[in-house]
Amino acid sequence: MRDLLVREHMRADAVTIATRVVYFALLLLGGFIALGYATDSQNVTVIGVIGATVIASLGLQDILRNYVSGFYILFERNIRVGDSIEFADKQGVVSEVKMRVTLLKGENGNLVVVPNAELFNNTVTVRSASAPPVTPRKRRG
Repeated sequence: MRDLLVREHMRADAVTIATRVVYFALLLLGGFIALGYATDSQNVTVIGVIGATVIASLGLQDILRNYVSGFYILFERNIRVGDSIEFADKQGVVSEVKMRVTLLKGENGNLVVVPNAELFNNTVTVRSASAPPVTPRKRRG
C-alpha cells in the first residue's frame, strides 16, 4: 500500500499516517475475530466491528464534512483563486481551493489554511478579482 501511495505522489507524512491507520484497523479487526473464536461467540466479533465502525465514523465526521463542503465550493464556484474573502475574524486572498481546505494569503503574507466547512457554514464576503464591483442601476421613470 505504501508503494502505491508514494507512486501517486502523496506527501510522506500522509503516507505514514495512512499506513498506520490501516495497520491499526487490521490489528483491531483481527483482535475482535480472535476474541470471538476464543469465547466461541460470533456476537463478540460483530459487536466489536460495529463498535469500531461507529468510533471511526465519529472520528471521520469533520473530515467528511470538509470534503463535502469543498465539493460544493468547487462546484458552485462562488469563491475563486484571486478573490479577496473575509469571514469571522479571518481575511485574505484565495491562493488555492482544495477539496478539504482553502488556502488564503493573509495581509502580512502568512498562509492561512481554512477548512472548507467554515467557508460553507459561515457568511463570507467575497470581493471578486475577476469582475468589477456591481453598481446599482438608476430607475427610469
